[in-house]
Amino acid sequence: MAGREFTERAFLAFLEERPAALREAQQAGLQRGAEQLTATARDIVGRYQREDMGNIPAWAELTDGTKADRLKQGFTENDPGLRSGEMRAVYEARITDKPGIVLGNSDPVALWFEEGTPRQPPRPVIAVALFRKQMTITQRIARRFTAVLAGREGLGE
Repeated sequence: MAGREFTERAFLAFLEERPAALREAQQAGLQRGAEQLTATARDIVGRYQREDMGNIPAWAELTDGTKADRLKQGFTENDPGLRSGEMRAVYEARITDKPGIVLGNSDPVALWFEEGTPRQPPRPVIAVALFRKQMTITQRIARRFTAVLAGREGLGE
């Protein structure tokens, strides 16, 4: 690709536009990252997590008593965290003012699932989703920034 040629005035105008363009690129990257984190967290629920988890321990198998209770209530036997799908549906990521992304779930059951209880081992969803997507999100935003700085907005994805 050939380099751009600027007059002095055009170059100064280009530089003046960069901060706003960088903020827009960052917002777009964060928004896409929030969408990915939400989808990843929701995809994790109902499936044993044993790989691609960093230093997070693999999920323990459901107990025989839990499996039997799930069947008795009309749910599938061995899909951890997934009964009606209500808890899974509440995972949501949002962009913060800092800027950054927060992934969470307001369902109290999700907290017990995430951190464990005296009778149930922890089955982290949020930490696993963040581990799996942090590099992708960071790289996407970096590509967007590079495109903005090079004057190629729209090519950073």
